Amino acid sequence: MSEVFTRKVDGVEQVWDVATLRQLSRDLPVNQEPIELFHSSIETTPWDDGWTCAKVAYEQAGPHWRPHADLTDPLLIDPEGWVADGNHRLARHLAEGHTVVPVVWFETWEAMKLARIINAD
Repeated sequence: MSEVFTRKVDGVEQVWDVATLRQLSRDLPVNQEPIELFHSSIETTPWDDGWTCAKVAYEQAGPHWRPHADLTDPLLIDPEGWVADGNHRLARHLAEGHTVVPVVWFETWEAMKLARIINAD
């Protein structure tokens, strides 16, 4: 199964295919943003096992530590400011003390629509 990004939008669980989000992001500008904008993503658990980006960065170990994560690859950010793709890179930026990070913003949920996975339950 491919990597997915999951969020509740208007109270409904939504799922997006990350590979498709990455393709869609190629047409959007890359901006340099202060890392503290992503405090919520840093302090919450993007992974199912309880690890946070902050814990991964502090310990520089564990199942999500990627010492070779490509820091030139921008984080993909959803319209509410959450990291849709790039939590490993965010943890490495944090560990290395970077104050700005490259990001691509999806400014609307509509901009992410083509990557949404529709469950046929």
